[in-house]
Amino acid sequence: MTRKMQAYSRLPLTTAERDWFGAQIMKKESVIVRQEMVGLERAFHYNSHCENFQSMHKSVSIIASEVVV
Repeated sequence: MTRKMQAYSRLPLTTAERDWFGAQIMKKESVIVRQEMVGLERAFHYNSHCENFQSMHKSVSIIASEVVV
């Protein structure tokens, strides 16, 4: 749970309101995560001379598939 979600969980909201706020936060964070993953993949692509390029690219793809549902 992120700090924003923890802050919302302390507010006196109904369950439906809390769920809505949580969904909005998760949407924003998943977009940010997607942008970061694309940036990482581009960085690894440009640094293809790096020894561990293939393993890093695989781990980024695995992380992206787990984080962005």
